[in-house]
Amino acid sequence: MLCYKSFDGSLVAKYTDDSAGTLTIGGAWGTITDPDAVAASATAAMQSPRSTWTRPLTDADAQDPHDPHSSLKCGASTEAMIVMTTCLWVNHYTAGSVTFTTWIDGQLAPLDQADAAERTRRIRDTMTIPE
Repeated sequence: MLCYKSFDGSLVAKYTDDSAGTLTIGGAWGTITDPDAVAASATAAMQSPRSTWTRPLTDADAQDPHDPHSSLKCGASTEAMIVMTTCLWVNHYTAGSVTFTTWIDGQLAPLDQADAAERTRRIRDTMTIPE
């Protein structure tokens, strides 16, 4: 099944603040013909045998101003004793994920889903220029 009409590029970026945590962003852009298939494929790929999902990826309100058929899923996982909150979005122009590794009072702590979804929407909206 062809999910992309065009695949125009991708990126990965990682930002670290020793006091607040790490933010990792990955994404691809182009023309996505089947966002649901891309979301299903990305979700399956994220189900790594190295990770344990403490909060499975579940739907959040995408609130995508450019694509009413956009999806957003967020969850939390642990891997190698690190807690990560991850959100995945897909629309007809972009597919991306944002992973937050955060510390609260010196302790590793996942973001709640609402906060992770809100931060992800802001990142997505800043990075996305629809055709």
